[in-house]
This record gives sequence, structure tokens and C-alpha cells, in this order.
Amino acid sequence: MARIVPPAHLVWRRGACLALLGLLSACVAGGAPAAPAPAPATAAAPTAAAPVASTAPATPTPPERAALKASWVNSLTIAPLFVGLDRGYWEEQGLDLQLEQVQSAADAIAFLATGQLDASFGAIAVALYNAINQGLDVRVVAPSSYDRGDHGTPLFVRKELWDSGAVRAIADLRGRRVYTVAPGSGAAYIRVRALEKGGLQPDEVELVSLQLPDVPVAMTNGVVDAGLFPEPWGSRMLLEGTTAVLDPMPVPDVLVTTVMAGNRLRQERVDLGRRFMLAYLRAVRDLQTPEQRTSDATVDTMARWTGLRPELIRQLRFLPQWDANLAIAADSLLDQQRVHIAVGATAYTDPLPASRLIDPCLAQSAVQQLGRQ
Repeated sequence: MARIVPPAHLVWRRGACLALLGLLSACVAGGAPAAPAPAPATAAAPTAAAPVASTAPATPTPPERAALKASWVNSLTIAPLFVGLDRGYWEEQGLDLQLEQVQSAADAIAFLATGQLDASFGAIAVALYNAINQGLDVRVVAPSSYDRGDHGTPLFVRKELWDSGAVRAIADLRGRRVYTVAPGSGAAYIRVRALEKGGLQPDEVELVSLQLPDVPVAMTNGVVDAGLFPEPWGSRMLLEGTTAVLDPMPVPDVLVTTVMAGNRLRQERVDLGRRFMLAYLRAVRDLQTPEQRTSDATVDTMARWTGLRPELIRQLRFLPQWDANLAIAADSLLDQQRVHIAVGATAYTDPLPASRLIDPCLAQSAVQQLGRQ
């Protein structure tokens, strides 16, 4: 198996910044036309006294009603979607958001490209990279969740191994059983990078693939020794005493889930795209503080959409971060591509530039309207 070279962060960040500068210029060039200059004043002929202008405020024109189709996955990482729908943010923009649940965001890529879906909320996966490499017109238009700072997914180890001292560092996982999901997924990328941090290659551990609902029993019975588990599984096993935190943030600053869009919102009906993103940004900004995340209204929304118990949601310790300015981390997207190429998960070997992966114009328009935070 090819050895994965640790990322040269400065190189990636410089390339990502240059690519994003080009994208931002494209946003400006492709924006709305400037307002026409006012007509020159002309002398008015004498007339009878002009009627007094009404002081009543003009009634705002309601936005054009439109239906948009979007896919979603049952994950707390896309909580802004749930919050925005429950609080009527898309409705206020005149948008009827019609949702279709999928198992993973990868299932939606082809439908985005053919216009059967307008947007998709979910994790980054190798299917996105392969589709763009094949020429399909799909782009990341906004971030959904980040593992960043103290918000994100830790690397867990079985409590028995931690208490005995057998595993106290990532390097101690050599030869042990580590939970995994399908190759080419965002979770698989984080696992590979976490092992890199401990100086381990993917083939130096035994990978165990399970459905997430089966993981707690597997950890209790010793079928799995360690892994990265999204919420609510991470907090649940920690609270039950099944696991210990081996590394609180093995891979910092990871763009985990995104909003992806095809051609309609980005090119054909940019007006709809801007309204769609404005509603989304409002929802994201409702999830910035601990008080916002644990309010009765937010907990109720998360519980109804995910099927989790409200009391469990209040105990969750590892919810992600939602970026208040919708900044898309190009360096994270490029590094995920690097790892997928290195492990042979992609259908190509020459990396795609950030400009092929990202279209930040809608997100920037929303931030301009609401202001930066």
C-alpha cells in the first residue's frame, strides 16, 4: 500500500489561498450588474401645487415562490438545516424546501449534476471528487460542520485498555482493532490522518467495519479497541463508561460536512441560490453559543429530526462547529483529496485544484447581506 506523505500544510494553505482569491474575483465579476446611473435632472415646467407625498411605508413585494429539492442525512452535523426549517427561514425567503433523505451525501452527487436535486447536505466523500473529475457540474457552496478547536470528534479507546495502561497513545494501537467505515468517506480520511499522527500506516492496524448502532456492544465485548465515533455515539459510550478519550482532536480543522449544489442555484437561478444561502446562514448563526445549542427550542428541533432523546442531546460533548461566516476551508478539501488519492480511493491520480471543487459566491453574498461576525 502506498505510504501517505504527511501534508505540507504551508504549501496547501498557500495554494488554497491563491485558488480562493481567483474564486472571489470570479464572484465579483459574475455578480449582479451595477445599478444604472441616475438620469440628469431637467427643469420642470410650472404646474399646479404637487400633491403631498404619502408617508405610509411601501408594502414590500413578497419574494417569488419557488420549490427547491435538497437531500439530507440523519446527522447532527447538519443541524442548521433542521433549525432553519423549523424556524421558517426558507419559508420567509419564499422557498419551499422539499427534502429527500439519503444514506450518505455520496448518493446525491449524480442527482445534483442532472438537476434532479438543487442542493445536498452531508459529508464530503470520494464520490464528490470523482464526479467533478469526470466533468459533472457540482461544487461545495458552503461549509456545514467543522472539527475545530474544542468542537469535534475525539479518538476513543476501550476503557479497559486505557485503565490498564496498555493503550495511552495513538502509536499503542499498532496491531489492534480499529473501527472503520467505507473507504473514501470523510470518516475514513480522519481515521487515516489520526493514525498518521501516531506514526502508523493503515495496514498496521486491523480494520473492523460495523454499523454504528452495533459499535457500543462491540466496544464492550472487545471486538473493537478504538475508533472515531460521531455524536451521539461518542458521548453515549463515554457516559456509559465503555470508552476513554485517547486523543481529543487527532485531526484539527477538518471540514466534515458541506452544502453542495449543482448548476441551477449557482448559474441558472442565482437569485434563488442567494435566497437559499441567506436562510441557511441565519440558521447557522443560531448555533454559535452553548446557550443557543442547548436552548429548549434547539434541543426540541434536534430531537424531532434525529429521533434522539432530548436528555441525551443535552449531554452531548462533541458537537461540531458551524462557521458563522460560511468560510470554506480549501486546504481541508485538498488534503482530503490527497489522502483519498494516496490510498487509491479516487478514480484519478492528478489532484484537482480548489477552483474545481469550490464555488463560494452564494455564501459570500449571504455574508455581505447579514454582515460578518
